[in-house]
Amino acid sequence: MPWRLASAAVALLLVSIAASAPPAEGASSPKEVAATTPPRRAPEWLKFKVGAEFFLRGQSRFNAKLDPTRGDREHAILQRARISADASAGPVRAFVQFQDARQWGFERSSVANMANTDLHQGFLEIGGEAAKRGLRGWLRVGRQEVILGGRLLLADNNWNPNAQAFDGARAVGQLGRFGVDFGAFMLGPPGNFTVMDTSAAPSTSTRHSRGSYLGYASFSADLHPAIAVEAQAFGALYRPTAAEPTRRRELLDLSGRARGEPLPGLSYVVEGHGQVGAIQGREHRAWLWFAELRQVARSVKIAPGAYGRLVWGSGEACEGAPPDGCNGRSSRDFYRFYGFRHAVYGQVDMGGLTNVRDLALGGVLAPHKNLHLDAGYNLLQLDQASGRWIDAFDNVMGAGWDPQNRARNLGQELHVNSDWRATEHLRVQAGYGVFLPMVAGRRLLGPAPLHFAYLWVIATF
Repeated sequence: MPWRLASAAVALLLVSIAASAPPAEGASSPKEVAATTPPRRAPEWLKFKVGAEFFLRGQSRFNAKLDPTRGDREHAILQRARISADASAGPVRAFVQFQDARQWGFERSSVANMANTDLHQGFLEIGGEAAKRGLRGWLRVGRQEVILGGRLLLADNNWNPNAQAFDGARAVGQLGRFGVDFGAFMLGPPGNFTVMDTSAAPSTSTRHSRGSYLGYASFSADLHPAIAVEAQAFGALYRPTAAEPTRRRELLDLSGRARGEPLPGLSYVVEGHGQVGAIQGREHRAWLWFAELRQVARSVKIAPGAYGRLVWGSGEACEGAPPDGCNGRSSRDFYRFYGFRHAVYGQVDMGGLTNVRDLALGGVLAPHKNLHLDAGYNLLQLDQASGRWIDAFDNVMGAGWDPQNRARNLGQELHVNSDWRATEHLRVQAGYGVFLPMVAGRRLLGPAPLHFAYLWVIATF
């Protein structure tokens, strides 16, 4: 076999010589061809992006019920993990986002799976733009987060690990300085459900619901840097469900909002709401005022600033004691729908938008471009002294109400917060607040102060 070995050696030598020889005139070497050949890419008309988010917050409440007895403490570590895919081709866009939201330790065991991963958002969007005419807009259909105006009635509620999303359709359009925003969403599907009747001999009955729905229309105009206005109509129809077989609400909220920056660093917001309709067959009439004035010295490196805010929501004077029910002849409690549960009326969440007067004063500071600090004070009162005390999560606090009460002052809150954007993808927030009950707060709930502290880490990619 020597001749075969010799032939192989000769062939190997010829290949080596060919590889090392300079290319012919006008030809390219293999390395040059590899360097100049563009990598295979997706078509220019197709855009695709993958995103991820990790959310972790530890929080503690001490004297959560304003009662210093042993065990009146609440601690939790809340976590959220999200992954999303965003694809667009021309005017068409599809977005899908899954999330797992949990509280540490809630699984039954280390190998349990409580199936708490779900679709948070998933929608199809069709949009377009005519830049020369200042016209742009889009139509979105599917499950989606919705933020409307000042977020008092409709928000994403990002503070909650589950956040908030709705099933339906939304259309947004902009023509120069003028904009429109329409939305229609299904809160509960139509269909039959079964309820247990315990009034006599236990039995079941089948009932039919035509479904529950939410809709709004918003019109806006950016007239000048000093003034932008919005007008909104917001309505909801709640029908009975298996969980609430007697539920029936028909509500309409009409609102106006003005905001602007008349002077550099000086901004304002004024918002008013009026509500009509019926709740459980009772006539509903309610209102809300919201106003904020903020001054930030942007010309100073640390950007010091101050703000003042007023939230005033109507309430219903109760005629009956808590065991017998409020027994008001009509509904006057402002209905919050799906708005902010946090931030605009205190850090400790002892007040909401119902039967409330909340005066807030505070200061802000930016010692570094990536670090923002704020400290605030809230005075929380009842609008109707004999009405219900409702917190930020729509819970009736303590005894709920006292028809003989004449004191309005529920308590005072002091809080501090920091917001550090450590990197482009990492944000860290921390804060502490204390609620000090006053005359009405002590009467309805208790004398002990409530402490709240949190540390929140958010990573987005």
